[in-house]
Amino acid sequence: MSGQAMLNHDRMVNVRSAADIRPALKDGKIACIHTIENATFFAEDPALIEVLKSLGVLMSSLSWNAQGPLASGHDTHAGLTAAGIEALTQMEHAGMVLDVSHLNDHGFADLLEVAAKPFVATHSNARALCSHKRNLTDDMIREMVRRDCLIGLNYFVKFLRDDGDVKSLDDLYRHAMHFFELGARKNLALGSDFDGAVLPPCLDSPEKAADFYEYLLSRGVSQQDADGIFFENARTFLRKNLG
Repeated sequence: MSGQAMLNHDRMVNVRSAADIRPALKDGKIACIHTIENATFFAEDPALIEVLKSLGVLMSSLSWNAQGPLASGHDTHAGLTAAGIEALTQMEHAGMVLDVSHLNDHGFADLLEVAAKPFVATHSNARALCSHKRNLTDDMIREMVRRDCLIGLNYFVKFLRDDGDVKSLDDLYRHAMHFFELGARKNLALGSDFDGAVLPPCLDSPEKAADFYEYLLSRGVSQQDADGIFFENARTFLRKNLG
């Protein structure tokens, strides 16, 4: 993303802290937040967390789908390792936000025992509506609401419907409303999963995903709640939690 930001410097700004977000948006630019997915190298040297945070990495996950040295994804049943707990502690100390979207159920349960700060699920839906293990259970959602966390909706067809047959924005709407029913009105955002996932034709570009805003309004969702999903909830979370 740094390379893209340099190529598109007239449109994008690399964000190094929460304080950088508002000026970028005020100038009409895209605020780019550096993140890491599956930061296994934290197990080798936890001191890298502080170094990377100073360079502008503001968010990271500890795992992807398989078992790793810090934590494991839905392909396994292993929880957080000792190195993973140490990494989480160091991330919270540095002001780097944890992303739990690929963390499995055992790891999520371990996380709740040790996490002291709010975290995010950047791209996860509701398991009650689509049973894939990458999605969040109702209990997970309620706990994230209680902890003032952030949840980003995922557009991947297999995380929206069990049969993957997504034909309209109705399926994304169903997940959004389920989150609302569980109290996540102020916790819900857009997560996408544009990088490598199979997306339905109605959500396969940022331009098409933007149509979800008018769709929400057409279904009776208030402008305040639509604004929350599209930008305000994420902006509020980042302002409160980025170091």
